[in-house]
Amino acid sequence: MKKIFLLEDSLIVTELLKFELENEFNCKVICFNDGSSLLAQIALKPDLIILDYFIDNTQYENGLDIMNRVKAVNDKLPLIVFSGQHNIKLAIQLIHAGAVDYIDKNEDSFLEDINNAVRNVFHYSEAKKQLNQAQEKISLDRKQILAFGLLGLVLLISLLVV
Repeated sequence: MKKIFLLEDSLIVTELLKFELENEFNCKVICFNDGSSLLAQIALKPDLIILDYFIDNTQYENGLDIMNRVKAVNDKLPLIVFSGQHNIKLAIQLIHAGAVDYIDKNEDSFLEDINNAVRNVFHYSEAKKQLNQAQEKISLDRKQILAFGLLGLVLLISLLVV
């Protein structure tokens, strides 16, 4: 079962997203209301982190700070950031820093946008997993072909020597 960490300080938004994500993706959503709590649980290896850029309950953390701290621990972990601000510069900054998507919380399509972003992350993750499995199989097949080729060569040489 996929595991999503959700960082949001609004209980209403947290419950809405938790319900939506668990029903849409049949996953486990673990909720946090500050970055320190989330980082303390990073060993649980979430498949995705979704976080609000502005966390009201702290004076020193924002989504970028938290994202950078997560990336320092696991730079492969996908993060989706959302915010209630229409700020293109912020969105670009977050994408450049490693967020896979930026969602505007004030849009009517907020839930749909979150679902699409999560779906994209899960599809990409599955495609990457399948690619890695195919590459491993090709590598194994090459080794087996080489081993059989060498075995055949040894047999041929032993027949010629005898």
